[in-house]
This record gives sequence, structure tokens and C-alpha cells, in this order.
Amino acid sequence: NIGVDGIKTGFLTVEKYSLASSMKHGNRSPHPVITIPTTMMLPYDNDENIEEEVREFLNPTQIVPVITDQSSSTVSSEINDFNQADFIRSQSLAHSLFNLTSVINSDQILRFDGAKGKIDVILTGSKDSLFPVDTIGSILNYSLRQIEGEDLYEFGYLIQYDAYLNNSLKPSDYISLIEFLDYTKRNIDLDVKTLDSYSHNALEHTPIIISTATINATKDVLSYLLSSGSNLVLNKATMNISKINKSNTIRLFITYLNYSDN
Repeated sequence: NIGVDGIKTGFLTVEKYSLASSMKHGNRSPHPVITIPTTMMLPYDNDENIEEEVREFLNPTQIVPVITDQSSSTVSSEINDFNQADFIRSQSLAHSLFNLTSVINSDQILRFDGAKGKIDVILTGSKDSLFPVDTIGSILNYSLRQIEGEDLYEFGYLIQYDAYLNNSLKPSDYISLIEFLDYTKRNIDLDVKTLDSYSHNALEHTPIIISTATINATKDVLSYLLSSGSNLVLNKATMNISKINKSNTIRLFITYLNYSDN
């Protein structure tokens, strides 16, 4: 049975919604939840309202040195806030995709598109198939369609994935771009394209697109992002199956943030 729970309590401060009961009748969720319309599915858009526990995680109590140059202080603050928001977004998306590809068989995943707090995923199986997608987050929408000429069905889920606080990786755990590219070269299943760098928020950004045909290679990269380099930002991830040869095409859109010059 597919529950229709709303956002879990971890998002209450961010979205400022009221508590509501679970919509799972006869098997109520042990945690308070809230329900939201399907159009509201970007939990991290308002950077000023990031959870207090997240701020405490990213900014432990410490003595702040006095800065006499006001302009330098402003730039430094903007960089710090930008890093916080991107760090949480990236880690949450990487963690959710890693879990999705772990709890669902790779041959049952047809497509997915993950970014900015949601994952749109299409799975395939018999009509009575049960997928543990509610372990990734809250199900905002669901669809079922029979595949023409086959006794198989496509299950569509729009998932609001949970925020993830990575206690083993800190925002200051930076790595160099060369170190990351060297890692990708060791995996023969990865095709890596590095685009021209640009400046934003006083930081040098280098877009990187990683393509692969295997779920295992994807999980390897996601695992790396969860354990190495807080300045590697996973912005988006997609998977599609070619209609011609039925092969997978998985792409991870990553931004490398260069803090070495700041």
C-alpha cells in the first residue's frame, strides 16, 4: 500500500507548514507529518530559513575574529552562506539517489530526474509490484500505466526526498579539482566532460558532467561525493533509456567550487 504522507518534521522550519495526521489509515506513521500540494516541492529554495539544527551543524560555536574591512566581511559571509546551502542540497540529493539505487533493482529503474528537493522516477514491474520508495522521502504524486503489448506496468513517483546531515563530511573538507578528476579516470565506466569555469558569488565554478551506463558506476560516484570533497556540488542527476538500443544513460551534473583563491 502506498502512503500519501506529506513532508516529515525535519522540513517544518523551512516550509512553515502546519502539522497534520498521516494519511496512512490503519498504519499511521510514528512521526508527525504535514501534507502539502504537489506544486510545493522545493524545500531548500529559501536559504534564510534553513533548519536551526543544520545551521548548528555547519556553524559550531566559535570565536569570530574582528574584521575591519566591511566589504571583505560581506563577501566572506555571502560565500559561507552559499556553501552551506549548496552543501546541504548536494549531500541530500546524493544520499537520496544512492538509497534509491540501492533499494530498487537496477533493471526496474527506467528513468529518474533528481534536483532541488525532488526525484521524479519511473519504475517497471508487474501490476502488483511494491517498491519501497517511501524510504527515500514523501510521495507527492503517483501514476500507473500499462506498457503497450506487455504484461508490465510503469510506476511513476514524485518523491520529496529528506534532508541529510552528513556527520562524516564537513563543509571545510575541500579537495582539488585534479584530485577529483584523477578519481574519475580510475573508473573506466565513467565519461567525464569538464566545461569552462566561471565566477559566481566571488568563487570560481567549474561545471562537470559525468555520464555512465551502469548503476554501479553511478553509486560509486555518489558514494565518493558523500565521503570526499564538500566543494563538489551535485546539482542534478538524470537517467534515461535509449529507445533504439535500450541502453541506460545516466548523467550527474556536478559543480566544483574552487576555494583555494579565497
